[in-house]
Amino acid sequence: MVAAYDYVRRRYGVDPIVGRAARHLETGEDCVIARPGRSQQHYVRVRFAGRRHAANSHPTALDYDPAPRIALEALTAPLVAFFAAQPVRIWSGEHRAWWRPDCAGYTVHVDRAGIYSLGYAYSATSHVGPEKQVKFEQVRA
Repeated sequence: MVAAYDYVRRRYGVDPIVGRAARHLETGEDCVIARPGRSQQHYVRVRFAGRRHAANSHPTALDYDPAPRIALEALTAPLVAFFAAQPVRIWSGEHRAWWRPDCAGYTVHVDRAGIYSLGYAYSATSHVGPEKQVKFEQVRA
């Protein structure tokens, strides 16, 4: 029997592991890698949060080692002060999109997202409620 996702590993050089968290690079949505389907071996099956069924995703459209996201509600003033200069992106769960540069709208493309210091991002979002599902994602060097 062929191991799960062997073709994807050989062809695309990525390592999808069933049950592990991933993030869709175009939409920024978190997902979990599901068992492969019987056909379409060139796709990775993923289950997005809040969705009932798994969907196919191109193997290169996933981040297999996503940076953690920290919810706005989880931050405290001393923690923000300590990490104030840390670069982050702002994720809006309500819009399922990233904040654009200069707080000018939203984008589903992570490469078009604004990069803010945590201190600024916190001050720009601290007034919103939990229904907005604001999260901060550390920008990796």
